[in-house]
Amino acid sequence: MKVRASIDGISLAPGPMFTAAGGFDHFIRLNFGHPLSPVVRSSLKRIGALARERVV
Repeated sequence: MKVRASIDGISLAPGPMFTAAGGFDHFIRLNFGHPLSPVVRSSLKRIGALARERVV
């Protein structure tokens, strides 16, 4: 998913980067430090579509 997102210009941070104890292998961290804009909204929809492809 990370590679396909990066092709679309979307950067993802894997969950394990944000814990000292390990874990969060099936998580990503979403940064909400930027205002919601059409670009951010579109990127979130794309991440959701990529995640659905992985689940189905």
